[in-house]
Amino acid sequence: MRPVSIVHIFCGDAENSSLVYARADLTPEQIETDIKDAQTRYLDYMRSLAESPEKVTAPMRPDYEAHPNKLVSEVQTEWEALKERADAWKAHQQALRKPFRSFLFDNERYFESDPAELEIDLDWGHRHGWADVM
Repeated sequence: MRPVSIVHIFCGDAENSSLVYARADLTPEQIETDIKDAQTRYLDYMRSLAESPEKVTAPMRPDYEAHPNKLVSEVQTEWEALKERADAWKAHQQALRKPFRSFLFDNERYFESDPAELEIDLDWGHRHGWADVM
């Protein structure tokens, strides 16, 4: 396995990076092709979430002028209900979102961590300081 750092660039600026592990037999060209393919699949996935038929949006504030025959309180109440539904839709969409890295892990070429990596848990017991051992 070898580590691969993917630098995410938005509007010409490097924003953050993802670290994945690739099989050692993959060439840099194969890795770049796989990463660009994952990007395409990720963007298609995000578009499909945004275009879902049940999408609910609410304006930033109530539009009182659009409802001249209603009381201000009625327009406010309707807007608050719509905003609540829109916020619930956004929260649901956020819950469905998958991270970009997951689109690389759908084959046996990339891994979230190095499978050969050794992890050891070292339990120090219940200590709030070193006074009890000194």
